Amino acid sequence: MSLFASLGAATLEYSTRERRAALRRPLNLWDSHSLSGSSEGCLSPQHRGQSSSDRASSEDGDEVPSSPGEPRSSVGDVLGLLASLEPLLALTHALALERGTTTGWVASCGTKLAQAAATRRAVTDAALAAAPGDHANLAALLSRCRTSADRDVAAASKGSTSAAEEGAAFVATMGGYNALAYQALAVLSELPACAAATAVSEFAALKETFAQIRGYVTGALLLRDAALAAVHGQVKGSLVIAFHRRRAYARSIRHQTPRRLLRLIGAGLELPAGLAQVVQRLEVECDLVALRATLKPQQWWGLVTAHIDSLETMQHLLLGACARTAQRRAAAVALGAG
Repeated sequence: MSLFASLGAATLEYSTRERRAALRRPLNLWDSHSLSGSSEGCLSPQHRGQSSSDRASSEDGDEVPSSPGEPRSSVGDVLGLLASLEPLLALTHALALERGTTTGWVASCGTKLAQAAATRRAVTDAALAAAPGDHANLAALLSRCRTSADRDVAAASKGSTSAAEEGAAFVATMGGYNALAYQALAVLSELPACAAATAVSEFAALKETFAQIRGYVTGALLLRDAALAAVHGQVKGSLVIAFHRRRAYARSIRHQTPRRLLRLIGAGLELPAGLAQVVQRLEVECDLVALRATLKPQQWWGLVTAHIDSLETMQHLLLGACARTAQRRAAAVALGAG
């Protein structure tokens, strides 16, 4: 089972346990700019055992076998897979934004982000329809996530939920959408084992990690005090893991990505000043209660979404560079055959 698939299964199982444990005003949008951006121990580098010749090949972004004697992927296969990745990664962007707005909606008991969440659902549906392949399982899981969120907000709006139940609903909503994201990203396991493919896979994972951080912190800022207190330990634990993954992915990308590709995405490994300040505070203290006193949900959303937007732009550049390399190799193969 791929890394993304296994993490998704574990997250979904966790989400189900949380939901079983829980009994279970028209909303103002934040400013349009802050809601308009794209979304959105897991390190498994593919090149630690490469020979010096393989590493040299990786520096140029060429394909290398994942193990001795394993045939290289055909250039045509690689081109086809890269072409399919663009709409699939667009789907993950849409899912990440739907997760962020939906978890904020659930955490606020329906008092915030209702219109934004509804808008993001429509965008996700369009992205899902445009993604190549059969995504019936993904669509079914997405439907369950939405139904659960609708039910949780309806119950909270009637005043029939306790603080613990509201906190559990938020955590379960995050878990369900995290499983969705891992399932959507599982296609990356089909990439050939080479430095460029590792860069694509790990950069997508880095961006997904930031999208998860956005969701957890947004929800924590919108939960009422008693609800946050009920799940503070769980949310803190999830954030600690996410921050560890962020550093691990960034370190691996720096060390293993071919230089010509790293020039395209290297800036995304650093945090802008305002976001860096918040992230550093969370990494050191991870006191979400104290954070609420100095950081507004709108402010947090704008900071982190601007960074995720920049990661998305870099991801497009990275895919384009990989596709151009594959096309040059295809032309060289055709020339040699002629």
